[in-house]
Amino acid sequence: MEIIVERALARLDEFEHLEEDWDSYGAPPLERAVIEEARIIIRETGKKDYLLGAQGLEFYPIPNRSGGVSLYFEYNERELRIKFYPYEDKQIVYRVIKTDPQQFKYSESTYHRDGLDMHLTWLISAHD
Repeated sequence: MEIIVERALARLDEFEHLEEDWDSYGAPPLERAVIEEARIIIRETGKKDYLLGAQGLEFYPIPNRSGGVSLYFEYNERELRIKFYPYEDKQIVYRVIKTDPQQFKYSESTYHRDGLDMHLTWLISAHD
């Protein structure tokens, strides 16, 4: 788990250097507050003891063209995405997207950091 966390944090460090139009479609640089929020979530994820036995768990950040960051978590064909977006007053807006192809389910909801355990528990409850 520690290696996955370090890799994700290193990738976030790269996002701090993205400049205007980094995607060649006019995307703005990423907001520092959004990157910091993603760092907090990645570090918190790395401290979850119940994830240690989740062999094959992967997670990684991806920049969004809206100036935000998406954290992708994958385990046993399930996918959890937590998206962080900057808002007009510099508030961070969160969206959660869950996909389970085995049950043909897709859901989207709002997110608050206190709900991280609920979403991660859903992710690793996937059966082999």
